[in-house]
Amino acid sequence: MNSLLKNKAITYGVVEDDNTFSSTLSSLLRMRKNTARVIEFPTAEQALDFPFLNDIDCLIVDYRLKKMDGIDLLGDSKIRELKIPKLILSGFDAEKKIFEALKYGATGYMFKEELYSLDSILETLLNGGAFITPTIALRVVTFFRDMKRSEENFEDLTEREEEILKELSNGYSPKEIAETLKISIQTVRTHIKNIYKKLEVNNQIQLLKKAKEKNLL
Repeated sequence: MNSLLKNKAITYGVVEDDNTFSSTLSSLLRMRKNTARVIEFPTAEQALDFPFLNDIDCLIVDYRLKKMDGIDLLGDSKIRELKIPKLILSGFDAEKKIFEALKYGATGYMFKEELYSLDSILETLLNGGAFITPTIALRVVTFFRDMKRSEENFEDLTEREEEILKELSNGYSPKEIAETLKISIQTVRTHIKNIYKKLEVNNQIQLLKKAKEKNLL
């Protein structure tokens, strides 16, 4: 990524479907002394259809858009090929999106509520660096801490519970499992209840997904 971008006139691409926020953001960008142009796109699809994507020096994308969202936009081959700073905008309720954005090449991540940090973030990005605000950094730390705590508190399934989990994953009903394992259906239901509790899930779809995540299937 070109670390000399801060010394040239910058063309910004803004992908934002909130007209009020887009207008505010674009106005702040136009006030910057090295801004050449601000191109606004109300949808990710319109950004992808823009014939002069290579003219954009810095892309600013809202992750939550009406159709294709900002994370999917970053993952599109056209955008991934652009070796330019990419700043993702998010709300406070989207910390899980941070990791997806970084995976797809975002070099900056900022909550919309922290728009006052825009100038310092852009200076860092245009100088070839990466930036996340302190608030987001705290969210990242908290995310990993909670994940570690969850793993530490996870109770191993018993051998019988693992048997029943495998049968459930194969699509068998509690009655069929009871017949196969030659135990009462009430015992099967008790085991299933314990499996749900240990994996902290509420239905079979969540159960199978969590079991695969923990390599239990």
